[in-house]
Amino acid sequence: MINNVSPASAALLAVVLVLLALPPHGGWRQLLALAAMVILSFAPLVLRTRAPLATVAATTAIESAYMALLPFVFPIPITTMCALHSAALHSSRHRTWTAAAAAALCLTACASIGRPAPLFGTGYLIIIGWIGLATALGDSARNRTAYVEALQERAAHAEATREQEARRRVLDERLRIARELHDSVAHQLVSITAQLGVARYLLARGRAVPPPTIDQAHRSSQAAMRELRSAVGLLRAESGGESPRTPLPELTMLPELITSAEAMGITVRSQHSGAPRRPPPGVGLAAYRILQESLTNVAKHAGPRAEARMTVEYRDTALHLTVRNRLLGPVAPPDPACYGIAGMRERAAAVGGTLNAGLDGGDFLVEAHLPLEVAS
Repeated sequence: MINNVSPASAALLAVVLVLLALPPHGGWRQLLALAAMVILSFAPLVLRTRAPLATVAATTAIESAYMALLPFVFPIPITTMCALHSAALHSSRHRTWTAAAAAALCLTACASIGRPAPLFGTGYLIIIGWIGLATALGDSARNRTAYVEALQERAAHAEATREQEARRRVLDERLRIARELHDSVAHQLVSITAQLGVARYLLARGRAVPPPTIDQAHRSSQAAMRELRSAVGLLRAESGGESPRTPLPELTMLPELITSAEAMGITVRSQHSGAPRRPPPGVGLAAYRILQESLTNVAKHAGPRAEARMTVEYRDTALHLTVRNRLLGPVAPPDPACYGIAGMRERAAAVGGTLNAGLDGGDFLVEAHLPLEVAS
């Protein structure tokens, strides 16, 4: 490419060409004058990348001068060609072609001085042709460079987008794992804590612990282990391992959930309405976990004498869940280390539903709407 040719190499090429163009009987004075003009014309090329248009103007002026002063030289504007090629790479297209037209006009006008050829003779057309060719090559090189840079930028953007998507998926997976483990184990741990609290209270007063209390704590610990194995088994299945043997909980397992909650000392009054039907994948698990976490919160915050009213309503296109309990005292401020309500909201949002939790008169109400139809 012309832009990659060093000024020294271009000057050597110019000297060879003009020596070939010298008349056979040219003297030493003509040769020295020509050499001086060539060296002078190539000096501005050192600035062709920093000041391209100024370089075009300087080379055009110098070559126009030696074409007018040395009429014996065949007009080949090599330095102006190099300058225009660089201008096409480093300047705007409009300015470059304007400079090319002005350079061609100036060179042809000065070349006509002292030459008998007509105004539109072959020599002048050659000057215009060389000027146009150099400018067009530079313009094409600039377009190709811009195209390659655009491809590289798009590739870099795509790579960055893939990395961001990968990081987002990893974070989502971590959040899902943490939420699943929390929901699967926390309920059973609260039940175990309640049973052990009763046993500790009785032992402190020298009384025997009823066997049902120990049995319920044992059953709760076994259930927690099953839930934990199920969650870990699901993760292994997603990573290519064995499928979990324990089925994931769903709404058909609500009687066991109510029994476990009542073992913690709370009273659960459940009501079902509508025509029960199997929810879409994920919705049944989300509904179960929301009800489980709500009952767990009642046992933790309202105490063993609390009463929870749970409703499961099957509507035409949605599953409506509520868990309401009467407040027996002031509401404690939320613990920053607890993510129960936030986890329920995330579960509802993950399947396209909504969840609201807060005070409703003298009650605390958890209300969730989950879709029963998959959006197309």
